Amino acid sequence: MLYDKVNTDLNFVDREKEVNDFWKKEDIFQKSMKQREGAPYYTFYDGPPTANGKPHIGHVLTRVIKDMIPRYHAMKGQYVPRKAGWDTHGLPVELQVEKELGLNGKEQIEAYGMEPFIQKCKESVWQYKGMWEDFSDTVGFWADMENPYVTYYDDYIESEWWALKKIWDRKLLYKGFKVVPYCPRCGTPLMVTLISWLRHWRKRYSVPLGNMKSLNAVSEPISSTGPMSRSSRERAKRLRSSAKSLIL
Repeated sequence: MLYDKVNTDLNFVDREKEVNDFWKKEDIFQKSMKQREGAPYYTFYDGPPTANGKPHIGHVLTRVIKDMIPRYHAMKGQYVPRKAGWDTHGLPVELQVEKELGLNGKEQIEAYGMEPFIQKCKESVWQYKGMWEDFSDTVGFWADMENPYVTYYDDYIESEWWALKKIWDRKLLYKGFKVVPYCPRCGTPLMVTLISWLRHWRKRYSVPLGNMKSLNAVSEPISSTGPMSRSSRERAKRLRSSAKSLIL
């Protein structure tokens, strides 16, 4: 069998757009779902993003993985519902709104008013919704973006209480005590996994400066919770040449 020679001058960006346009024009995602109606279900639980933060390069990998697994099971003949979602709860949302309003802590939030503060939070979570939708579309992420679940909607919150009641009925819920890291400023416990992650990256990307034998002179500490940028490395190099010691 003879094959046509592959053109080495392919413009992959344009080809991706052509495929994406074809999917939209022909409703390929919707047709793929309809084709599997009546087949055994496969449920994929996806932790949704928060739309008050911009997508970044790290989200490409997670979006691709979360798309590959449902596609794989759909290709095996299973019915795989893929409903998009938005995480609209959490401390990051509140902290962002605090900064926007110039507030600092629970007392100032209560003085501002709980209801108007909650409304501001609800508005804030949609700040980058369009950017997330464009990003998901660009990487070929298939999900029902028109009818997403939203974690601050009453039906979602009531479903959480329903699940909690089921756990209680099965006697799987108990009261216990546990020592956890606590943030006095925010008035809330901190996730142990987050603390471990920060310690890991701080240890990995902390830059010692100069001679550690002498701890009398303390120079500027340099640490990062992520990989160091070029400018950070250059700055560290300059400081290392002049600093004598560092206490981390």
